[in-house]
Amino acid sequence: GSDHFWHSNAYAGYGDGENDLFMAAGIRSRDGFPMSDDFDSPIGPDSENYQDTDERNNSDYRRENYLLSYNRQVTEKLNMGLFLSHQQGDYGKPPIAFDSSDPFSRNARYERTEDQRGTTLQLGGDYALNDNWGAKLWLYHNQLDETLLGFDDASYDSISENNSFRQKDETRIRGAYAQLDGLIEATGTELALSIDTRNEDYQASGILCESSGGGGGGGGGGGASGCDSPADFTSLDVDKDIDITSYAFEVTQPLAYQMTLVAGLAHHKLDKDGGSDESEQSARLLLSKALNNSTSVYGSVSRKVDAPTIRQLYEAQSGNESLGFQRANHIEAGINKHWQQADLNIALWHSKVYDFIERSEEGDRQFENRQELELKGIDISGEVRPTEKLTVRAGLGLLRARDDSSDAASSTLQYRPSHKLTLDADYRLNSHWTVSGTVIRIGEQAYFARGGSSDHRDLDSYELVSAKLSYRLAGDSGQVYVGVDNLFDEDYQTSYGFPQAGRFLYTGINLNWH
Repeated sequence: GSDHFWHSNAYAGYGDGENDLFMAAGIRSRDGFPMSDDFDSPIGPDSENYQDTDERNNSDYRRENYLLSYNRQVTEKLNMGLFLSHQQGDYGKPPIAFDSSDPFSRNARYERTEDQRGTTLQLGGDYALNDNWGAKLWLYHNQLDETLLGFDDASYDSISENNSFRQKDETRIRGAYAQLDGLIEATGTELALSIDTRNEDYQASGILCESSGGGGGGGGGGGASGCDSPADFTSLDVDKDIDITSYAFEVTQPLAYQMTLVAGLAHHKLDKDGGSDESEQSARLLLSKALNNSTSVYGSVSRKVDAPTIRQLYEAQSGNESLGFQRANHIEAGINKHWQQADLNIALWHSKVYDFIERSEEGDRQFENRQELELKGIDISGEVRPTEKLTVRAGLGLLRARDDSSDAASSTLQYRPSHKLTLDADYRLNSHWTVSGTVIRIGEQAYFARGGSSDHRDLDSYELVSAKLSYRLAGDSGQVYVGVDNLFDEDYQTSYGFPQAGRFLYTGINLNWH
């Protein structure tokens, strides 16, 4: 692909009725992603974070992935499995490309993630107690180690200015999940009970330059004062953990007139290291009805909860130990329609969200609970197959978002697009050639000025067009393809001051052996 982009994968699998083995390895790398030729920098070449129309600054990326999955049918009733994955790599975080004197722009931060290594191990088993009842158990361990670096400037080789840092992070998540489910034949009732418990551990060590006289507005680099000796740096030393446990029960009951009722309750408990413990309840009630063989309608009411992550609570520079559960009261209604050559799904929904966890845009960008948000929208998706050769899929999402918090400077919520439209199609020219294309439109998004001001502007809406041509090799042994993303080289942003990739060309080949 463009800008020395490479992506290679290899897969191998084996199965014989009692054993299933799957292995995979992949490498993805790039020097950086290409800029749109239409990008016009609002700052001059003499600025430290100047961005030209060539390659996005500090956007290099490398990731290696390895995976092993093995399942064995030990007995007629017992199936056991092992899943192991490992990833490693490093990447840059492109800095803002606008001037910090702009009241809507943050100061530039020159940051990288190096030596990132993550490992996942999962052991599990399913056991059939009888024809109607079964039990499942999973044990898992996830670990992520990485080095985070914040440099003085775009040279990415010194740490001495205000807000620069060197930090080693280690995150471990260990847990177990157990479930019992079954069927009561006399009433057709399906029951499920589960317990999910996990421990999350976070450790961070390193140094941070916190000198006075610079770095306002959440930026890094260019401060009036710096750290000239080791004694000027602040040591980072974090060692925290949390325990999260959930108990859940769900029942699915067929009713008269082709109706189905699903009801569920759950209790969630959060034990924080050095903070107050919390507990919350979640619930769901869903009623669906089949109007005929091709049409069904449904309505649901639910209370959803989600605990803060260990990093949101204790991350060295932006964690907030006072974070609690985020909660939402959600109502949804929809219809699903199926024709012989088409499908249509429509959903209307409304959510009241309390204590939503989000990173502040000000100061040290600490995580915080937003008091009350209101989100409502309509989601429409469908697929039509007018001929055996052509398939067209489309989706439309409309969103209205408000901040109803008592301390909110404005009811507007930033970076929530008013709408999203997707359209993609595949056309099989003949037995070997297939052409496909995608169109995505993202609506306007508000963004705020620094300093907690209610003053805001809107990012322009944008459209992205992609296309791909594939050739299927003889004997279904693989395919050769060529494609282009952002075909018309659209200059767009998903966050103010952070231009995204321009036109991207790629080609590749897949080969299969059986």
